[in-house]
Amino acid sequence: MWTDISYLLHSTTAKKILSLLRKPKTPSDIMKILGNEDIQGTSQTMQKLKTRKLIKCLNPRSFSYRLYIITPNGKKTLKQLLKLEEDNQEDNYDA
Repeated sequence: MWTDISYLLHSTTAKKILSLLRKPKTPSDIMKILGNEDIQGTSQTMQKLKTRKLIKCLNPRSFSYRLYIITPNGKKTLKQLLKLEEDNQEDNYDA
């Protein structure tokens, strides 16, 4: 899990995509929400998230309009990441 958290800390786009996939969305939906016109970059980031088993495709046999959603592992990792960031914010205020 910590390797995945490290990846998400490094890639703000991956973190945003993971957060957006609490409900099923297509890569095009994600691009529109992020204001990103780079379909290849978005697809590559989503592929990395899929390889890490943080998201999954709900209809992999479809050639178009593929829907993706966060996995239970992705939810757990995102929750841990958000807690870590919150703890770091509190540490900054205590300093």
